[in-house]
Amino acid sequence: MEKRNTPVDYDLFVNAFHYAPIGKALVGLDGKWLKVNPALCKLLGYSETELLAGSFQDITHPDDLDLDLQYVQKMIRGELDTYRMEKRYIHKNGMLIWVLLSVSLVYDKNGTPLHFISQIVDITEQKNSERKMKENEEWLRLLAEHSTDFISKHTPSGLYTYVSPVCKKLLGYEAEEMRGCSMYSFVHTEDITALKNMHKHLTIHNGISNLRYRMKKQDGTYIWVQSASRPIYTEEGTMLEILVASHDISEKIEAEMQLKKANELSSIDSLTQIPNRRICDETFAQAWHQALSLSTKLGIILIDIDCFKLYNDTYGHVKGDACLQKVASALQNTIKNQNDFIARYGGEEFLVILYDTNETRALIIAAQLRDTVESLKIPHKTSATSPYLTISLGVALMTPTLSSSPESFLDQADKALYEAKRSGRNQVSIYQ
Repeated sequence: MEKRNTPVDYDLFVNAFHYAPIGKALVGLDGKWLKVNPALCKLLGYSETELLAGSFQDITHPDDLDLDLQYVQKMIRGELDTYRMEKRYIHKNGMLIWVLLSVSLVYDKNGTPLHFISQIVDITEQKNSERKMKENEEWLRLLAEHSTDFISKHTPSGLYTYVSPVCKKLLGYEAEEMRGCSMYSFVHTEDITALKNMHKHLTIHNGISNLRYRMKKQDGTYIWVQSASRPIYTEEGTMLEILVASHDISEKIEAEMQLKKANELSSIDSLTQIPNRRICDETFAQAWHQALSLSTKLGIILIDIDCFKLYNDTYGHVKGDACLQKVASALQNTIKNQNDFIARYGGEEFLVILYDTNETRALIIAAQLRDTVESLKIPHKTSATSPYLTISLGVALMTPTLSSSPESFLDQADKALYEAKRSGRNQVSIYQ
């Protein structure tokens, strides 16, 4: 290869060299500093005079010197055009300075090497961060390998980057089988949406989020786990990974299910055989707190049978009770999504709770409920609305915040129901 210099404007070169924000130096073939700029002097803590009296070998960390000198000799022999390396300089105060060194060789017009041009970029902070992160990872790994909890890390998209050895005892998989796989492939399909919503929440709100969900074991069965998840960010504020600590709560869930079965009689409305007001209040409170924690939208539909007092007066309370049973059964069968909830709210009123929903879905479900009851064609000759029994529905949607309350949310649904009745009954109204 022909070795030659590119002509440059001398003043431009001098100014660019002197005022460069990174360290720049001209270095002799023997390693002596020939010229240094102020940025390099500031970086290393030496004055220009002090640096020019010595060589780069004098302040290079011993462990980095051999490699640096090997590159120098290769360039002088013409085996390399340039080289880059990370190395350590020893600051005047004795501290180590990590730099990214880029070196090129200048030749005379005959192709004879004259001196090196070096660019020196301070990467000490970056290397310290890498060291700290490595120490944290080693500490976490040591902790995880001696913990009875299942510790894992995954990318924001859900790919496992680390799983602790407990996975073998808990799920039956070796750590190598899970690493690199999507965590969602080990989660029950019915729980994936809630888990993804929690991860989405973590990208916006730093902190710890807790969630219960089912994980699939190697034998195909499922266990319930309680997981606490926390995001790990880079110094620039970008989410790097999510750290998760999970433990088996299957026995606890089984105990809760047994207790739930024991309480079913006190939770079910004796007339309509759907959840009663007590369980409705408890479920609504739980739904509110879950939506608040995950920043998801909650929907409710408050339903009232139109002119039901007139129905009782006309047909008697026995037929009135039978009517309530038919309506309750029809409404419950219409709520096909098992994650949604319906209960008898009181008298001839019912409440539907829609989890993680939107306005379009809420209005579609409300319309289906209205049509279902009307299609029963239960005669109601004293109704001012229709010759058949009908219902009015008030819809409200809210993403709970700390400044809002479940009481105000129910009040919105009640106002929407009032508007549906005021507008002629047998219709759906949404709170605006």
